[in-house]
Amino acid sequence: MAGLAAARELEDGGMRVHLFDKGSRPGGRMSTKTTDHGAFDLGAQYFSVRDDDFATLIDAAQRDGAVTAWPQCMARLDDSGWQQRKPHHPRYCGAPSMDALPRYLAQGLAISSGQQIESLVRDDECWTLLSRQGERYQGFDQLVLAVPGPQAQALVAAHLPAAALPARCTAMTPCWSTWLHLEAPLDDRFWQGLTLDASPVLRWVARNQGRNGAAPDHDSGERLSLLARADWSAINLERERDDIATAMTAALADGLAGTLPNVKACGAHRWRYAQPYCAHQSEAGYHHFAEQQLTFCGDWCLDGRVEAAWLSGRRAARHLLEHIADRSH
Repeated sequence: MAGLAAARELEDGGMRVHLFDKGSRPGGRMSTKTTDHGAFDLGAQYFSVRDDDFATLIDAAQRDGAVTAWPQCMARLDDSGWQQRKPHHPRYCGAPSMDALPRYLAQGLAISSGQQIESLVRDDECWTLLSRQGERYQGFDQLVLAVPGPQAQALVAAHLPAAALPARCTAMTPCWSTWLHLEAPLDDRFWQGLTLDASPVLRWVARNQGRNGAAPDHDSGERLSLLARADWSAINLERERDDIATAMTAALADGLAGTLPNVKACGAHRWRYAQPYCAHQSEAGYHHFAEQQLTFCGDWCLDGRVEAAWLSGRRAARHLLEHIADRSH
């Protein structure tokens, strides 16, 4: 989201932009896994809108069918039982899945997908990018890194002092995510997202049916996304995916204090860098190093929300355009 926001703003400002993404398509933690059992959102399940400019973008995306309202039906399960929750801000999601919004923003942009940049060379005031796949891309005047802080820091270690990015800015927590297809519906309770306060493993469960305004198809069973707690994810970071999926499914049964319907299929995905440890809302929302012609942006520069990632990328691009204009005078 941050990289796409920056790219759009830079192109609107007259710059030629090329994006590189190690994934097969844009999205990052807004990705959706498509399986024979349906689609499952593995990272962000919804997003809120507070900023006026972001609201304008989302309104346009909604008119174009890339975004829809997320059902305002949330629940919390703790030691005292079930509690309905009413979100403070409207929630939205991609339509028909979360990755629809990144795909919408990526239209018309030059993107090299499936290219993991693993080293950088700076010579004659230009950047050259070397990918794990053996490709070499050169001749870039400015470099914007819209990847998690720890990965960004590792990429530029040879070009910036170690303390250039404070540790508090680059520390991020991990998260294991499990997708789960049950043979039958889970229950008749009306909820789209469930917080499990008492579970030592799970923090969140989301239903993937009916989330985009369509009525749930109970004949297709139940498709769920399970997100683990940060501390549990950190302890179990290197476990096999099958073991993680089994453990998180068992934790769901424990949290609901009952037997789950038969599991038709499941799988796990690891987000090594999922959320920043702390919010930095009072800061600019990006880091720019003029001498190195290098800019960092991402949700880790603000507070971890989808909207924060977009704001970070946009602010970074606007600052960079101002910097380029000043240099040309």
